[in-house]
Amino acid sequence: MATLSITPDGTEPGPLPEPDLSVEPGAPIGQLGDAYTLLREIASGGMGRVYLARETGADGFSRNVALKRIHDHLSNRRAFVTMFLDEARIASRIQHPNVCAVFDFGRVDGAYYIAMEYLRGVALSEVLRALGTRAPEDRPERLWLGAHLLVQACEGLHAAHELRDDEGALLNVVHRDVSPHNLFVGFDGSLRVLDFGVARAADRLSESTTGRVKGKFAYMAPEQALGKHVSRRADLFSLGVVLSELLTLQRLYRKDNPGETVLAVVRDAPEHPGAYARDVPPELADIAMKALSRDPEERFATAREMGRALAKAIAKSGHAPMAADVADWMDQIFPGQREASYRLLQSADEAMQSAGPGAEASMVRARRGSSQEELTKRGPRRGVWIALGVAAMLAMAGLGAALALLAVSPADATPAVRLPDHEPAGPTATPPSTPRETPAPPAPPPRSGEAEADDDVEPAPTQRARRRATPRRARRRAAPTRTGRVRFSGPSELWGARVMANGRAVGTVPGTVDLPVGRQVVVIVAPGRGRMRRVVQVSGSGETRVVLR
Repeated sequence: MATLSITPDGTEPGPLPEPDLSVEPGAPIGQLGDAYTLLREIASGGMGRVYLARETGADGFSRNVALKRIHDHLSNRRAFVTMFLDEARIASRIQHPNVCAVFDFGRVDGAYYIAMEYLRGVALSEVLRALGTRAPEDRPERLWLGAHLLVQACEGLHAAHELRDDEGALLNVVHRDVSPHNLFVGFDGSLRVLDFGVARAADRLSESTTGRVKGKFAYMAPEQALGKHVSRRADLFSLGVVLSELLTLQRLYRKDNPGETVLAVVRDAPEHPGAYARDVPPELADIAMKALSRDPEERFATAREMGRALAKAIAKSGHAPMAADVADWMDQIFPGQREASYRLLQSADEAMQSAGPGAEASMVRARRGSSQEELTKRGPRRGVWIALGVAAMLAMAGLGAALALLAVSPADATPAVRLPDHEPAGPTATPPSTPRETPAPPAPPPRSGEAEADDDVEPAPTQRARRRATPRRARRRAAPTRTGRVRFSGPSELWGARVMANGRAVGTVPGTVDLPVGRQVVVIVAPGRGRMRRVVQVSGSGETRVVLR
């Protein structure tokens, strides 16, 4: 029951809806390449949709994954594609039990996707919503179990902040969207950090522009709201907001509209948790207030330091919460949900078996996402009002410098990134129209009555003239070159490398391309790795897999 935040930057949406586990899924709803069968849609947002999917491989291998798929109308916009690729690149490098694992990234039939660990549980925002139905004092378990969960969040974020490249240089990753929506509590009592879609890192393909706001307004640090440079300590401010809301069961910076929320983050001092709940231990309140310091230098230096402070406060209280305690707590808050999640997977298995081999439908085009026309009508209007409201309030507050720096991107509009002037090493966002087929080796003469196949290489002017002179009926009968699908994969440092065939870019790593059947020579062009030449024997049946090292 994975809930993944896939909202566009510059918006402050509510949590993504949880799937209704009482509804039994039917037959598989689609197929993505040869490896992934889409079983059920479980979340949707401005950038794409998330599916429960089944990955299958050789010798009966299979596993459940959460497959995040970018909307079709965004696949031809380079800014969104590079942001999507950045999320995959960053998250796949972080190997930690408190970070949602990324298994795969690629493009099939023009569809970009990320395959992630499938998690059974709910977002912390849902836990807060359930706890908020009663007074804080009636929920004393929230204090120490909640603190235990945030210790895990601190460890997951510390792993991200300490991420290094192959030479050991710090990548300076900042999540920038830490919120209850992106902290996932499993029914097993574990917590994982999700969604590095707007994370900042030294080697992002998309370049973040100073002055653009990314993240959810109510959880961002003041320097982030002002569009200034952010460090890992901005994530600690966001964790401080989450801790405060766990202690008080009230929103810290929730206002009537996004503009007032941003103004409160920038201008107002945070309220002490003890002002809202009498049972808040002073040790936990002090940790929250330190994390919420307006001066980044006065916050904790690292997420690990904050996590250790929380662990010491828990130990001092005499409590010793474990994952099993959190798991029991989750069963109390969400009775029957754990069993329902098992039934969901069981019914998915039965649906696949009843469908039989080869019975899966091709990707359902109508379900790929909202139409661009619908999003255009819906998104910019809200974004414009947010921008105007924030600008007016900052102006009234006399924050001229803040007004100059703050830029809020409308929902579903181009993300706040500046594209490089040169062609990036990552995937281009060329609309996935019918792919050109690479010319095959010389073929035997055509049989009697058949026209010889045209080359799909872009013809020179004289060639175009000859093609125009060819009778249209003969061109209609031309037999296309027989092709096979080739899937390229490799370590994350090769993600975004171009796949070249016959001197022409035909795809990226990871991803799939169509090449003529038979022996083909491809060149992989990777930043920092030079050019790699590979000989591929393309099969006409099934998928040929090439694993790069």
